[in-house]
Amino acid sequence: MLHGVLNMPPELWNNDSPIDVMQRHSRYVQASKYIDELEADLTAAREELVETRKDFMCLAELLDGHDATECRMNLVRLKEQRDRLAEALEQWQPIETAPKDRSFILSAHPEHGYLITRWLGAREMWDGWAIEPTHWMSLPKLTTP
Repeated sequence: MLHGVLNMPPELWNNDSPIDVMQRHSRYVQASKYIDELEADLTAAREELVETRKDFMCLAELLDGHDATECRMNLVRLKEQRDRLAEALEQWQPIETAPKDRSFILSAHPEHGYLITRWLGAREMWDGWAIEPTHWMSLPKLTTP
């Protein structure tokens, strides 16, 4: 209806009754508010488009001179390197490299077995061991069922 009032031919306006004038004025006010809302939405959309273009330009600058295939290969290589490092951390290491911050570790001695222990700095020894263990590894993370 709003669109119809705004597009009403002028010849229909000549014999205006006070009620028609009030209704038309009300519709014009409504149309004006609606146009303001549309303009605000359009302004916000333009600003968002500008920000999106900036993001794409930054991405293009980062990838400039780099083939997408090369980027994927680098990503695969980095993931493989991360996995190898994670595996290395789960393997036995010499006790000299163990953390001495009182965190618990799994320690081992070839002749005496395994023990969850931690460094006792004041006593300069590994808790629970009468002798120095030879190797250690991080405790596995607990998983919840």
